[in-house]
Amino acid sequence: MLNLLLFGGSGFVGRNFIKKYHKNYKIFSCGRTEVSEKNVEHIYCNLKKKINFSKLPKKIDKIIYLAQEPEYVNFPSSSDSILNINFLRFYELLKHCADQKISGIIYLSSGGIYGLSKKPVKESDWVKDYENN
Repeated sequence: MLNLLLFGGSGFVGRNFIKKYHKNYKIFSCGRTEVSEKNVEHIYCNLKKKINFSKLPKKIDKIIYLAQEPEYVNFPSSSDSILNINFLRFYELLKHCADQKISGIIYLSSGGIYGLSKKPVKESDWVKDYENN
C-alpha cells in the first residue's frame, strides 16, 4: 500500500479525495483539522508556520498538496498568510521531496481563483483579480 502525505485534507477537495481513496492508500493528513477515516492518520500541522519535518512519516511515496489559505478572499490584508500557505510551505515540500527522494508531488488549486460564477469555469478562463475587485 502506497503512503500518501496529504495537505489540505479537511477542505472540500481533500475530504472527497480521502473518501474516494482511503481504502487504496495509507494517507497521512497534515493540517489543523483532523479527518477521521480508516487508513488516515492525522498529523497536526499549521501551514502558517514552517513545517516540522521530524513529525512526518519517514516512508512517503507521494505528496498531495491541496492546502489553500481560506482568507484569500480578504486579499490584500491576508497576503502574508497567502504567501505562507500557498507558496512557501509548498516550496519547503519541494525541497523535502528532493532531499528524501520522494518520487512525486501533486499540487492542486481550487476553483476559488476564478471567483464566483453561475457557469462552469475552464482553466483557460481569467482568474479573479482580487486586488482590483
